[in-house]
Amino acid sequence: MSTVHIQQEHNLARRHHFAAFSGMGLCQLPSAAMHSGWATVMSTDTAFVIGCLALLESRIPLSLRVFMLSVAIVDDFGAMLVMAIGYSSHIDWYALALAAFGMAIVRGMALIGIRNIAIYFMVGSLVWLAVDASGFTQPLPA
Repeated sequence: MSTVHIQQEHNLARRHHFAAFSGMGLCQLPSAAMHSGWATVMSTDTAFVIGCLALLESRIPLSLRVFMLSVAIVDDFGAMLVMAIGYSSHIDWYALALAAFGMAIVRGMALIGIRNIAIYFMVGSLVWLAVDASGFTQPLPA
């Protein structure tokens, strides 16, 4: 894979992230103006996007489907972060740092070519335990 191709993929990923973060911010303006339930609105658009993609499956290009799904995933991740930060009473930053380190290990394993699912399962389980111990959880909206 050439350096130019890798750079193009990184630029495409940046556009996907920018679109997701912009969508998170813009959809929150009406909710913020009403001062109620602003984080809950963020997590409802994924079902809409997936439903539209299912209905229009053969009529839209693959690149648009990939773009919309990646925007929806980043948007949902942002919604979980907002809800977790906004509604958590205590966050253990050491446990979160441990989880981030675990995610860096997962990324490193992917970069060096490790493909053993059992290893990913073990490291992923440790990341999940660290996030769970941190108190950084997504509450269910009441």
